[in-house]
Amino acid sequence: MLCKAVYAALGLAASLHSSWASDQCDEHFRIDVVQSLRAAALPAAQVALKLPGEHPFTFAIGDASPGRPLGVDDALPLASLSKIVTGLAVLDAVADGRWTLDSRLIDILGVNSPHVGAGVERIRIGDLLGHRAGFLRLPGPDEMLRPHPRCPGRSQQLLAIPLARPPGSGFDYSNTGYCLLGEALSHNASAPVIDVLAATVSRRLGEHSSFARWQPSGALRLHASPDDAGDNPRLFRFNIDALLAAGGLQATAADMARLLDTGFPPEMLGSLDTSAPDCPRGLGPRRCHGLIFHVLLDPTRGRRLFWRDGSLPGVTAVAVKRDDGKWSAVLLATQRRQDWRQFNELWLATLSAAAEAHAQCRASVRSRPE
Repeated sequence: MLCKAVYAALGLAASLHSSWASDQCDEHFRIDVVQSLRAAALPAAQVALKLPGEHPFTFAIGDASPGRPLGVDDALPLASLSKIVTGLAVLDAVADGRWTLDSRLIDILGVNSPHVGAGVERIRIGDLLGHRAGFLRLPGPDEMLRPHPRCPGRSQQLLAIPLARPPGSGFDYSNTGYCLLGEALSHNASAPVIDVLAATVSRRLGEHSSFARWQPSGALRLHASPDDAGDNPRLFRFNIDALLAAGGLQATAADMARLLDTGFPPEMLGSLDTSAPDCPRGLGPRRCHGLIFHVLLDPTRGRRLFWRDGSLPGVTAVAVKRDDGKWSAVLLATQRRQDWRQFNELWLATLSAAAEAHAQCRASVRSRPE
């Protein structure tokens, strides 16, 4: 009996030591990222790191509003990370046999081809997912900034405009394309797009999550850019319905990381890397874009990183997942910079480096003799 008690005590001690060591890995991750957040002088941010089979490790810094600290359970605007949810809803429709990636947009929307602009009849669902539908940034304000947007609700007016280039012939980032994907999802399900997106999330995370339609409010202060006086959130009035499928959701960083972890298993991620084989994946974060995600090759580790970013006045959002699913990481913040692309790429590098250091720390913990 004494021997059993000794072995039990030793096992408990080893378990406690392993748990303590894992907590130290989490703390190192937090310190690494917080140092970068402080250096960038971001007023508030939320960060999450998700490993398979574990709860997200998450933390927040700064104030949500004057006198109220930002918490890890406060939902923040996702900006273009919302496209991840829309893209996942489209992949569900493909998996369920309702569409294929080659399905034509006009067939899903029930639009007659004689009434569309040149090239529009050839737009496929896969073209829209990969920003290769031929939409350039159209003259005038984006749909989300129009008092009477054409998408959703009047998409036939958009589809009557000739395309700038043939579908599939090149990458042109387009919020309009994802708005049209939302329109297609809504039309196919005979339900509001927010209901379709909510069902997509609940299919992975259960009925209770922080994902919802973005509701700007005084409870969360979004900050003007310090290097661009005109980039003040209070100067912009977004049409959230037009923004919804492209950038109009809110959630916590932890729930976004959970969705990356459960919604995109490694075998699925591989199928989303549809860039040409000779695309220089290691020469820059935005050089290669597949379906839904940019694809970056980390040459030091030989791993692909699938990542997506978002930016609106007062919003920075970055999400990244390693191709083997070893980790997913998300940052949401309440301010951006004038050169938001470079700013977001900085956070991609910060999150990725900290997550890799965390993975090495955990591997070291597992390899120690008990």
